[in-house]
Amino acid sequence: MGSSPIDLDVWGKSRGSAVEIGRVETYPLACHLQDTAAFTGQIWDGYLSHRIRHWLSEQLKQSEDDCRRFLMLLAGLHDI
Repeated sequence: MGSSPIDLDVWGKSRGSAVEIGRVETYPLACHLQDTAAFTGQIWDGYLSHRIRHWLSEQLKQSEDDCRRFLMLLAGLHDI
């Protein structure tokens, strides 16, 4: 098994420009989406108040844990 099931050639972000240095550095889409999902979990855990977490969970008719996971999934799929 020499190949990865995730295509790292598909990029989600780039840094630099072809004019500046003759090449563009790319960041794989799969990594960008995982970073976004993880950051969403950090926002849920560290920045949202209990009241907001509870309200969101009620609106989505889910437990707080399921709501957190669902929002992470949505964030992780934002570029697809």
